[in-house]
Amino acid sequence: MSHRHQPPPTLTKEQQEKRDRLIDALNQVAKILQDDDLKCKDAKCMNRFVSFFRGKQLLELIEKNSDKVKSAMSEFYKGELEAPDDYPKFLSFLLHTGFMVKLERGEDSEIDGKKLKWPKKLNPPRSQAMTFEKMSFYSWRGLKKPKMASFLTFGIVFAVIAACLFPVWPLQLKIGLWYLSVFLLLIMTAIIIVRLILYIVIWIFGFDFWLFPDLFHEEKGPIESFKPLFCGEYRGDSWTMMFGRLMLLGILVAAGYQVGQEPETITDFTDASYDTINDIVDWGYLKLTDGLNSTDVTMKDQYKRHYEELTKDL
Repeated sequence: MSHRHQPPPTLTKEQQEKRDRLIDALNQVAKILQDDDLKCKDAKCMNRFVSFFRGKQLLELIEKNSDKVKSAMSEFYKGELEAPDDYPKFLSFLLHTGFMVKLERGEDSEIDGKKLKWPKKLNPPRSQAMTFEKMSFYSWRGLKKPKMASFLTFGIVFAVIAACLFPVWPLQLKIGLWYLSVFLLLIMTAIIIVRLILYIVIWIFGFDFWLFPDLFHEEKGPIESFKPLFCGEYRGDSWTMMFGRLMLLGILVAAGYQVGQEPETITDFTDASYDTINDIVDWGYLKLTDGLNSTDVTMKDQYKRHYEELTKDL
């Protein structure tokens, strides 16, 4: 006796609308958690890479954002989100919707007998258990891509193609890009120096203070790296460290007094900095205009005069 495959039942218009609202609500929950710095890593699962996160942090963020999550899921989840036992139940509900899936460690998740905190390989669960466990790993399924994702993808492809075609760029664009690169390099260098000086000065008074604390965070994007603006906390050091801070304060005071007695030191340092910047800009400019042939002499002279006007006040 043969069995024919039964097609999935056709949803009514009302059921489709309800399903779409559920998907939107689940995506809103995921966005709430991701905006609160849900730490995700990439790993290989069944010949493709997935973004996954730890159940322990997920549970903490659900508890922290319980009001927002409950508001987003008010139409579909009628349980409470107040007591500690309520949060695992809600996460088990997410597993039942299929929007979140549980993953297990892969074979190469250990080094020298020690388990990696973030495994490089994951496997689907051996059983379809729909109970949340905080020590497991999880991943979103069916997460909607941001509306800007397509534009960002196009921008990346365009930037790669433009970089490959750099030799045929107009000279104006090449010089403009060089000026912009040097400017951004100077801004970045200034930020690094300022945040280091602020850290040292405030450290003397017993506090750890960082301007742009996530500036070099490997998991942060270009915009997220500048958030938050600053952070600080009291160190509570021992007497030995306090003595070290006093010694550093004395050294800084002595250095400041010495510089005050010889103000030309600051002038010499400033002039040397300007000369270094001019040398860098001049090197790039000469490299870009060195390939002009004899028919482009007039154009080269025009760029040279323009360059001299830009740098004469430095």
